[in-house]
Amino acid sequence: MGVRIYYNDQLVGTIPVQSFKGGEWSTSYVFHESGNHIVYVDLYDVGPNGKTLTYTFNVSVLNVFGPLFQYIISAGGIGCFVILGWILVTRRRVKSKH
Repeated sequence: MGVRIYYNDQLVGTIPVQSFKGGEWSTSYVFHESGNHIVYVDLYDVGPNGKTLTYTFNVSVLNVFGPLFQYIISAGGIGCFVILGWILVTRRRVKSKH
């Protein structure tokens, strides 16, 4: 089995061909660029007549701060609605007292 990793149609990493007995395999790989990576897994001597089977996987890689900006925008929107709600409630209370 061998693995090829592509980013923007360029080969950025490989895991050399290795022989495995059994049905489980794990490895550690660090993606250096955020974005969509294509991972090709080649299984040798598995296909019909001993041919190579290739499986393709799309792997989306986010940068470390990706969710942080979404949380900030969400907190800003929620804060805006809370302030608007507070303004409306206090106006109604002031009108009812007069």
